[in-house]
Amino acid sequence: MIDLVNILRCVDNPHDRIALVGLLRSAVGGLPDSALVGLQERQALDYRELERLADWSSPHAEPLRRLYGRLARLHEQAPRCPLPEVLDLIFAQLPVLELAAASLHGEQAVANLFKVRQMAADLADRPNLTLNGFVSLMLDRLTEQPEEAESALSEDTLDAVRVLTIHKAKGLEFPLVILAGLHHGDGAGRGPARPLIWHDWSTGVQGLDLGDRCSLGAVLVAEKARTREQAERRRLFYVGMTRARECLVLSGALPRRRVRGALLELLEEAAGAELGLAEQQDIPVGAVGLRQIVLAGDDRPPARQRERPVELEGAVMDRAFSERWMLRDRNWQAQRSEPWLVSPSDFIQKPAPVSEREPGQVRRVAPGKTVGTIVHRLLQYWDFTADVASQVALIDHTSLALDEPDTAMQEAVIEEVRGLLRTFAQSAAYDRLQRATVIGREVPFLVPWNGGRQIMEGVIDLLYRIDGALWIADYKTDMIPADQVAARAELYREQARLYRSAVEQSLGEPVAGFEFIFLRHGVAVTV
Repeated sequence: MIDLVNILRCVDNPHDRIALVGLLRSAVGGLPDSALVGLQERQALDYRELERLADWSSPHAEPLRRLYGRLARLHEQAPRCPLPEVLDLIFAQLPVLELAAASLHGEQAVANLFKVRQMAADLADRPNLTLNGFVSLMLDRLTEQPEEAESALSEDTLDAVRVLTIHKAKGLEFPLVILAGLHHGDGAGRGPARPLIWHDWSTGVQGLDLGDRCSLGAVLVAEKARTREQAERRRLFYVGMTRARECLVLSGALPRRRVRGALLELLEEAAGAELGLAEQQDIPVGAVGLRQIVLAGDDRPPARQRERPVELEGAVMDRAFSERWMLRDRNWQAQRSEPWLVSPSDFIQKPAPVSEREPGQVRRVAPGKTVGTIVHRLLQYWDFTADVASQVALIDHTSLALDEPDTAMQEAVIEEVRGLLRTFAQSAAYDRLQRATVIGREVPFLVPWNGGRQIMEGVIDLLYRIDGALWIADYKTDMIPADQVAARAELYREQARLYRSAVEQSLGEPVAGFEFIFLRHGVAVTV
């Protein structure tokens, strides 16, 4: 159905490249992704541009030329034909019916395609319905998925018992529905185990299953598939039961050994222990009562007796295996104890705060963390070549949007920010940045760490180039005396090393130097 809708979209609108790619990727076009990339590079995703395929040496070139030619003819003929005849032209000139007949649900697929043709015939008497309107109608049906049955393969009025799978019965209703054989499983586990390669497209996890042993990825993907199968079983059971309009009969056996994947398990979970007890005729399931009829049967002995497994005595190999397993548990716990993300600040010894107030001095002191956050935000957009005074004058209550309700504290924050920036603008470090070429500000980075087991993340305040050399700068607003600046920079040396390593890995060029700019004193310390 999707392939037919894509054909209709292409015939109606040659500029619909999404529909054309879908058609070329389907069984009608049969093109792999590599061929689609080649068409895109040649700008040939248009069936009217047949000449662009003239010198294409791909083995798909000749079949694609024939397909493009037929689509071009259909585009010319469709506007001159009634709507049902457009479907007839498509069926005649493209192998849609043949491919549907060769599919898994061959007869049903062909019947569904003819149902679309009948739908077009029923709607053809509408005066305002064009091919474009019919395409829009079909797109809405594909998007909304209305509750509509597949095209019937026999007369609906035939008074006979219909045997259908639950999938085939979707969208249909019957006065009496019998779901038989609920004790049968899904067929999993039958036959000898074969090597399997698991791949989960949503997470990218891969795994190998050799039957008696498998990788960790196979365990994860198999567990996810099992959860998905359980949800599908519940949905399938629900669809089957809701096909009954008046009476529903659930039939199954209660063998001693349960079969994996049987729908009877879902009924047992809902009914509880009463299921299968002959003296319990009425079973409450939620707000619904079920009447059960239990027929006793003769238990047949198993076809063959299974051999008892041989019990192995403890040996040196068992102890070695146990030790390896304990080592595996210790490694697993060690891996789990490490965080996924680490920051350069995690490796810095936090210095003790130093107060600049003298004993007995009383004044409003702005919070250091608040001032540091505001200054970093302002320097992210600061123009080192513009006039400093005009930029400082713009720093006020409105531009900072402070949440501090205390008016006096707001004034203290603004004054301290202004004074800090004025001090910085009068320093040699500021003059140096005026001559530099800024590459990036507040530059985030992510690099592998600890052998790939962790990820190092951080943000670089300033990355610039001066005299052709690459430099890194980090702003510091520490409230310390001027004679302690050099000692404080030594505490941050590990941060500088990590930043340099991240930049060199990312840009592939050496970093000439790293400097900490202590803004309160206008001093730059190179490490």
